[in-house]
Amino acid sequence: MSNTNWYQKTREETLALLATRVDYGLDQAEVKQRQQRFSNQLQTMTRSNPVKILINQFTDTMVLVLLAATVVSGLIGAMADAVTIMAIVIINAILGFIQEYRAERSLEAIKKLSAPSARVLRQGHKISVPASELVPGDIVFLETGDRVPADIRLLETTGLESDESLLTGESVPVYKEAQQLYDRETSLAEQANMLFMGTSVTRGRGSGVVVNTGMDTVMGQIARMVQEETQQMTPMQIKLDQLGKYLIIICIAVCIVVSLMGIFRGEAIMTMLMAGISLAVAAIPEGLPAIVTVVLALGVQRMADKNAIVRRLSAVETLGCTTVICSDKTGTLTQNKMTVVKMASMDAVLRLDTNSKNKRWLNVHGNKYCDPLQKPGTRWLMDIALNCNNAAREKKGQKWVYNGDPTEIALLEMAHYNGLSQTYERIGEIPFDSERKKMSVLVRKEGQQVLLVKGALEVLISSCTAVIKEDKTTRLDNSDRKKIQEIQTEWAADGLRVLGFAFKILPAADKGITIGVEMEQELVLCGIIGLLDPPRPGVAEAVRQCRKARIIPIMITGDHPVTAGAIARQIGLADGAM
Repeated sequence: MSNTNWYQKTREETLALLATRVDYGLDQAEVKQRQQRFSNQLQTMTRSNPVKILINQFTDTMVLVLLAATVVSGLIGAMADAVTIMAIVIINAILGFIQEYRAERSLEAIKKLSAPSARVLRQGHKISVPASELVPGDIVFLETGDRVPADIRLLETTGLESDESLLTGESVPVYKEAQQLYDRETSLAEQANMLFMGTSVTRGRGSGVVVNTGMDTVMGQIARMVQEETQQMTPMQIKLDQLGKYLIIICIAVCIVVSLMGIFRGEAIMTMLMAGISLAVAAIPEGLPAIVTVVLALGVQRMADKNAIVRRLSAVETLGCTTVICSDKTGTLTQNKMTVVKMASMDAVLRLDTNSKNKRWLNVHGNKYCDPLQKPGTRWLMDIALNCNNAAREKKGQKWVYNGDPTEIALLEMAHYNGLSQTYERIGEIPFDSERKKMSVLVRKEGQQVLLVKGALEVLISSCTAVIKEDKTTRLDNSDRKKIQEIQTEWAADGLRVLGFAFKILPAADKGITIGVEMEQELVLCGIIGLLDPPRPGVAEAVRQCRKARIIPIMITGDHPVTAGAIARQIGLADGAM
């Protein structure tokens, strides 16, 4: 079942394919039958035989050359040289063996990522079972703090978010939506209707049906790849192997040439043969393997201090071959601590006065304090920021604690700080995705159904036909578009992330309508909000060191190009910024 794109299946299709019921689950007889075919355990890591690991330390060409030199040295009576070379070979083998044996044991830790138990629905009853007993078709219930026991197609969600950093590298929790469907191939990081084994639920709750277990899960595929041995040699291994072969050729040539020259001069054949062999042994750099091993071992130790597992000593050398480093911007190059610092409607451009005690808003035209809730345009901005939002807050002791996406947390904090707390009944949602670059929610406000939309201005503005200007709704013309886009460009040049906000009041006859992307047309533009996400301390120095080492650092982001350029200049990534 691992080849099925479950994120493209509806809830009904998924349940039908897995022959299960959302209100009953599976019966015990069916569970036992499926357990004969499916296992929800990651296969035991196949540990290499210690004897095999030790023997592999003597298969390198350079080591073979040294072993040959040891034998020859013993034959010609140079026992001191033979003992010295043999000691170097043994030390080299011991260091390599210890490192590989420890790495083999460390890799087994991946098994600990699976959950110990799970709450499932079987024969209509909720029970707790060991996660290893799950089978495809089991209905599973999850809530905050749970570790996901298998790959799951979500059926119902309530504010559910998952930490998928161990699979995707994204440090921000991912919002999950069971109703989300995809009609195309979608990357793992964007499958909002799926949960994956080994990840954890950071907020909310939900239920889903198990679609893949054990080695068929995404985590199982990773475990399988870790176990597969690759025999590719690193550049240094290739060069050392070539050096070993060249030394063999050179040594044989020296032995022949010196022996023949002596014989032609009338020297005894045995005397010249021994002289040629002695010169050949002397030409072998017996200290080279030991030096290489010690240097690589030091590299392994430094990486171990950073919690990186190195399976073979030679793998450390590949870091020295790195020429390009690609890094995500948000949360990696920046602090991922968003703060709303500016907002603009067609009637006013406001900035947050961080120097004032109460962080009041200043109108940049006139430099006077103002209340954004008193103007229709900025009031709508606040309303949408509060309600088109999946972040949440809860009181712990005397403090409010916010959870969710950093951008949405910043918007929620802004609304709450300015005294806005009225939320509307949510009817439906179209989650944000990287292609649409916007998010919409359908709410019931004062007896009306209203679509609230936020997203990238360059995308959002193309769907707008009206704008709030001079306290009323008017047609959006080219001059209005140009004005708001110029403000966006100016803010982006300062490194701000800019979001656009719009809404649409649905006709009374559409009360029973189902939310869909076709509704995101003929919107009313409210304005924009600028958020600041400062660079992470130490990033500029890291970029400088990369460039000094002739490594090309590349920043990857979905932000506006001008915003990306501003951040790049701040961290020394853009040309001319050093």
